[in-house]
Amino acid sequence: LKAANCSCKSARQSGRQQACAWAMVCTAKKHRAFLASRRRAAFLLASLRRHRLQQQQQRQRGGAEEAEMATGVEGERRPQTDGLPVGKDATAVAGRASLGTVLGNYLPEACVGCTIVHRSHPLIHGTRPCAKGESPFQWNADDKIFVVANSSLQSACFSFLTFSGVEALDRHGQPFPVGVNRLEDGSVQMVSTFVVVVGPRTALRLAYVDAGAPGADICAFPLEPLGSGDPSSPLVPSSRDGGGSWTRREEHALSFSFPLPTANGPYLCTQGVGGHLTHFFPQSYHAIDLRCSLGTPVLAIGSGVVKEVAERHCCGGIHASNLEKWNAVSLELTCGLLVEYVHTLPGTARVKVGDRVQAGQVLCDAGDIGFAPEPHLHIELHSASDPQGPSEPLRFLGEAGAASSTSGSSPCSQIFVPLAGRWYTPGGEVVAPVAASSGVPSPPPPPLLLSSGRGAVGGPGRRRRKKQ
Repeated sequence: LKAANCSCKSARQSGRQQACAWAMVCTAKKHRAFLASRRRAAFLLASLRRHRLQQQQQRQRGGAEEAEMATGVEGERRPQTDGLPVGKDATAVAGRASLGTVLGNYLPEACVGCTIVHRSHPLIHGTRPCAKGESPFQWNADDKIFVVANSSLQSACFSFLTFSGVEALDRHGQPFPVGVNRLEDGSVQMVSTFVVVVGPRTALRLAYVDAGAPGADICAFPLEPLGSGDPSSPLVPSSRDGGGSWTRREEHALSFSFPLPTANGPYLCTQGVGGHLTHFFPQSYHAIDLRCSLGTPVLAIGSGVVKEVAERHCCGGIHASNLEKWNAVSLELTCGLLVEYVHTLPGTARVKVGDRVQAGQVLCDAGDIGFAPEPHLHIELHSASDPQGPSEPLRFLGEAGAASSTSGSSPCSQIFVPLAGRWYTPGGEVVAPVAASSGVPSPPPPPLLLSSGRGAVGGPGRRRRKKQ
């Protein structure tokens, strides 16, 4: 009996142990399931937050674009807020909004006659969904609405269009603004140009155009995928002392001397990094435009060898065909980068291909040749091994620190990247001249009337990138 009692007791203990072991297994399974559910919930919550942030960015971007266009499509200053290309972190944009930049990082008064339609515009005739396989450019004699359609499923596309010899009317029946275009023979015509970015599977009802009228001419470049710009760099770069932040790519970017002399300054930046006029795609994303008088000496920003001197064109203005016609001097720097100076005056080059130059040496004179609404210098950097590829970050080093212009040191207060609407000299940013600071914009230099024909409608080609 005692043995039986011991046996029963052992059995009970064994059963309890098995039950405890089974309970521990079940508890572990439940714990793992609980952790998995927590991870799923956290993932869904993060996805929801990202979705809400994207919606908020889209609403802000849409409101900014409407505010931009409501101020007028030409000649008026934009609100002091940031409204640059899509897909960037909202907190970074908000941090840069206090820098006093202009919407789109370009000045509308520097491109009179150009209407910027980035995905939408309050004065166009609306948007509609685009079916697969639709023609990119459409017009019919019934409604006479010119349509730009993007049938791509994923990528936004862009194009440049010019209407000449005919008015382009907005949704209210009023003509879109016109600007001056100068042909190779020196003759002048008034045209209206559109810079269009159209989203995926979207069609823009751009303007009412009587394309069948005598003398009407439409120049349109084929739609090209927009790409992603340069996501590794900020939309509006700034010096560290200006309150902005430097990306990793900028931290390691070299800094160079200023391309224009002190004597002719200060110079107004009319379009900066990612500018909505012509700097919104990768090949020209980091380019800088500086307004200057005709004949202003253009200086080498570093030591190197002259790779190209092109100065056979005399046309200028806002016609889209000018995107394939420009004068330029290219210099391969000793650091392995290629710098291009665009819109230079014909016959002013002081150097020839193969010449070795030093930083600060005069290369040529600034002008308004090519797609140039006004006289200015367009400067951009590329890798010498990929001159047709994406542009490289361009920073300038104030004269006080010019001795270390190729050191690649960390950013300091002497390093700056020009922003649209601000004034600069070789020493850095300066206070606006009296006329500009008093609210009266300084008039742009007069266009140069040199000496052919009209621009042909066709593809932009690889060399179209150097345009503004």
